[in-house]
Amino acid sequence: MGRLIPAAVFVLAFTAYAATAYPSFAPRDSADLARAAITLGVAHPPGYPLYALLGHVWLRLLPWGDAVYRLNLLSAACGALAAALLAAACRRHGRAAAVAAGLSFAFCAPLWKFSLLSEMYSLQAAFAAA
Repeated sequence: MGRLIPAAVFVLAFTAYAATAYPSFAPRDSADLARAAITLGVAHPPGYPLYALLGHVWLRLLPWGDAVYRLNLLSAACGALAAALLAAACRRHGRAAAVAAGLSFAFCAPLWKFSLLSEMYSLQAAFAAA
């Protein structure tokens, strides 16, 4: 039962993010980061090499559809993972606390915003939650 809460938080968050993700390029630096991931190039400084490498692998694992949309889904998965990891960390405080923490984090405006487009912030949130 303890692992179901983070899994449920992940599924709920990822479903919401995927349903509202940008269908292609988004504002800010998403085009630059998408190009870096697609071509294994370097984005503007500091370059975000981990995001570019992870994005390139992600594109190989999901070989269908628009490449930029697939990178947006990578951000959605990272944001959902961050929320699930937070829920897992809060399990010792009870199920309600874990669900509340995970879903509150998943649906807070900054995480939701950056989980919809190809940016590195949701990946950073996942590392911070881990």
